[in-house]
Amino acid sequence: MRGLTAAVVLGLTVVFIACDRASTTDVPPPSGETSPGSPTPLAAAPGNRHPEDPFWVFSQDLDASLRVGDVQMLIERLRTRTITCTEADVPPHIGGPECFVVGDTFEGFSIGRWRSEGGVVPVTQVVEQLRYLSTAVRRDLSDPYGTGTIQVFALNSQPQRHVAIITAIINSPPGFGGASTIRVSFGTYWTLDGDVWRLTGLMTNYIYSGEFLEPTPEARAGLFPAWERFAP
Repeated sequence: MRGLTAAVVLGLTVVFIACDRASTTDVPPPSGETSPGSPTPLAAAPGNRHPEDPFWVFSQDLDASLRVGDVQMLIERLRTRTITCTEADVPPHIGGPECFVVGDTFEGFSIGRWRSEGGVVPVTQVVEQLRYLSTAVRRDLSDPYGTGTIQVFALNSQPQRHVAIITAIINSPPGFGGASTIRVSFGTYWTLDGDVWRLTGLMTNYIYSGEFLEPTPEARAGLFPAWERFAP
């Protein structure tokens, strides 16, 4: 049944829109589309409009790293927490840890799936996902959102909600079916720990990537109320 489901992930309350499907696994849109609709080419964004904002300054370094296909900057800054599965955690539920056996422990990381569910998963899953992004990127392709290169596309810089929205065109992951390539977009959530920015959460978007790149009212209200286009 379609409806709104609230869950606490990524260190804040996020509204997910439940889709009419039995599985929570992202599948690509049909007919080779990289996102719903046919967006018009976007105008080039200005450079750093907030040179006094530490998050904008940091995002320039992040963007430079991603543009050469290096996701190690993301992996090295993952902030995890140790999860010990309790009876209340089994079976997994929305917003909770991915627990199947009471007493299991793992290093967890908060992840959400746009228009689906979220929770705390083993960090190894996140590392695998990020590494696939770097190996599957299609720099030779482009669409109205730009080239396929991994890049920072937009920022949300607010106290307690620093988000860098990254995007790329990649080869479809194994098992997706449909289009051979897709544009994906991720919301990466950051916090300043001393003088180091740490990645605290990830919101993935494999199907409706355009809703992060030209944010819908739902995306803007629930995730990126201060969305601004970024350019190096």
